[in-house]
Amino acid sequence: MIKYYKGYYMITARCNLSCSYCILENAPYQLKQELSLSEKKALIYHLYHNLKFRSLTISGGEALIIGKSAPNEFLQLLNFMKQFKSKDPEKNLNIKLYTNGIYLTQNVAKMMKGIIDEVSINIDSNNDETLLLIGRNRDRKDKYFLKTIEVIKNLSNQEIKIKLHTVISALNYQGIASEVYSIYHSIKNANAMFNQWKFYQYMSYDNTAVDSKHQIDDKEFQKVRKEIEKKLADLDINIHFKDNKEMNQSLFNILATGIAQYNLPESTWTTTARTKNLLNYNSMEELIERNRIDAELFEKYHSYFPPK
Repeated sequence: MIKYYKGYYMITARCNLSCSYCILENAPYQLKQELSLSEKKALIYHLYHNLKFRSLTISGGEALIIGKSAPNEFLQLLNFMKQFKSKDPEKNLNIKLYTNGIYLTQNVAKMMKGIIDEVSINIDSNNDETLLLIGRNRDRKDKYFLKTIEVIKNLSNQEIKIKLHTVISALNYQGIASEVYSIYHSIKNANAMFNQWKFYQYMSYDNTAVDSKHQIDDKEFQKVRKEIEKKLADLDINIHFKDNKEMNQSLFNILATGIAQYNLPESTWTTTARTKNLLNYNSMEELIERNRIDAELFEKYHSYFPPK
């Protein structure tokens, strides 16, 4: 039986926001190393045909701003990926997009229909002051939450599913449980297909200044988890709480340079291991063996089973 996989491809480290908990490899010399559009296409082709990926989340940075005239190159990439869509579950590439939505206009949403199966958007609060502290609101006039609702309506018009992501940190953990009920109804009213919500525990990036502003311990995270579960208990929503242990065990990010980042048992964020360019590996088995990746954990988090 053929083994299929799912993965997370960060196609760029460029971003149009400056969220205070986010660490990107976006120094000028790093941005110069990013794959060109043709190289991105070649990598996705390789992931599909040789490494047997059947589910791929496209992310960043901000995925829609690749190239010089956003979102044109993203739309070209979207058109390229159309070839991997199939009615045969074992041939179909399930394609997801993780975005802040700022460049996701009505026209972009229309072009995504039939190619993008699901869009994940971060909502860490519906409070403008909290969003300003986090960096989702760039100034006091910005209205990230309201803009997000409009994006979600555009996606609903194209019958594209929505998934919410929320990072729980020291900046929002005291208020987020009291906000989730209202956030849920705002999103559900905008897109009836919304039924998944993932909550992340802020994870250390080995940066003292950032960690001191955002880090919460396991006890605080579990307390907030119980409060959120209680608030959402009677609603039509599948929720997943991803703590630091799961984040570390499951880490396998395909980076904008064409290599993958993963954890060894002794790793911290700044000492995560890196593969060679993924085009160097003819199969996932070869990639796992040559890089000392824990095969059991990899299959636990990254196996993909096509729907019957």
